[in-house]
Amino acid sequence: MIWVQGIDSKQAAADALSSRTTTEELHPVRGRILDSKGEVLAMSVVRYDLIVNQNLVTEEFTRKDPETGKRETITAQQAAEEVAYELGKDPDKVRDLMLGVEGQPKNGYSVIAKNVTPKVREAVLRVGFPWMTSEQRAHREYPNGPIAGQVLGFTNAEGVGASGIELSQQKYLEGIPGERVYERSADGVRIPGAALAEKEAVDGQDVQLSIDQDIQWAAQEAVMAKRKQFNALWVNAIVMDVKTGRILALADSTPMDPNDPADTEADYRTSTAISQAIEPGSTGKVPTFALAYEQGKLKPEENFKVPNKKKFGTEVISDSMPHATFNMTGAGIFARSYNTGTVMIGERLTDQDRYEFMKNLGIGSSLDVGLGPGNPGILLNSENWDQRQRLTTMFGQGYSLSPMNTASMFQGIANGGEQITPTIVENYVDAEGNKTTAPTGDKRRV
Repeated sequence: MIWVQGIDSKQAAADALSSRTTTEELHPVRGRILDSKGEVLAMSVVRYDLIVNQNLVTEEFTRKDPETGKRETITAQQAAEEVAYELGKDPDKVRDLMLGVEGQPKNGYSVIAKNVTPKVREAVLRVGFPWMTSEQRAHREYPNGPIAGQVLGFTNAEGVGASGIELSQQKYLEGIPGERVYERSADGVRIPGAALAEKEAVDGQDVQLSIDQDIQWAAQEAVMAKRKQFNALWVNAIVMDVKTGRILALADSTPMDPNDPADTEADYRTSTAISQAIEPGSTGKVPTFALAYEQGKLKPEENFKVPNKKKFGTEVISDSMPHATFNMTGAGIFARSYNTGTVMIGERLTDQDRYEFMKNLGIGSSLDVGLGPGNPGILLNSENWDQRQRLTTMFGQGYSLSPMNTASMFQGIANGGEQITPTIVENYVDAEGNKTTAPTGDKRRV
């Protein structure tokens, strides 16, 4: 006793304060995801879990009567009934959760209710049960259901981004936690009037996309109709501004509602325009024609005699549908999408030049538009092309790329040869409304 009071009283007081001090984390509100017009695509609403440490509960406690202002004695049983009423739950079940089940060990972390609204939380806390605490949770909501579902992605049980924009923009959306430090008594109740230190949480930033909700809806309706018409495994559509590379719509034929992602097969929770790679087919004729014009190997009004079938070395190339031999210009060959005529033009180019041009257009490379790395597809080096593959690569066979890479290739051609890496994030907006423009895509002359 003498050592505590006379020799080290300051340390004893510090130890006592430390034992009474509790730190509570303050959760930031996750930022919203907006479309290009500011319409809300994803938002967080504050919810609470209600918790009781059964080890601290006593049979009775006192609370202030709101009518008389005097202290009144209340039994824990009565409080449990009042809490059950506010929650709309069975009183017996709530009593067991709050007080414990007789004959069984007490639970130090008994969850009375999960994801209750602020209004319900306030009503429960007004009961005055001193061992009832609440933990803030952010419940993520997607008000438009499956509209742009694969773009938005979803969060996991901890509220952390798990896919799509929710994952790729996690560091902007999540915010910075704060904390509240206060003193509590031995029975776990906060000491009124005791010193309090609080560091406010910083809410996450809003992320504004280049997606236009109306265009997105129309695109999704269109791809779903095409999938049904052709009984296709999947269909997607990309709407892009060729002058900026901004993506206005990214639609998939398999709907994915971020409010219930488990209801959609895992392969379709991300956009097939990014996750899948396919042989492009006739759209793959573009590099052949573009390079031929670029190198002066093809003149706009030059005539070709184009048969339905033609032998090149040991390989025979045919068109998809039988046709007579036509006299055609290069533009006519491209418009009719004839394989034979395309190879006649492609033979004027070296394999190495074509390979380098295709690589420069992004073929064979992963493309990240703001949703994580895409499928790079496959493009072998021209040195590894066999006799047939060197011909089929002229008209979109013998290699693969994602639909997003295809769209990017057309953007570069349509933009006068300046290719811009596609992007889907347009702005970041902080809690004060300050807007920061997201980086634009890299530009390069192709």
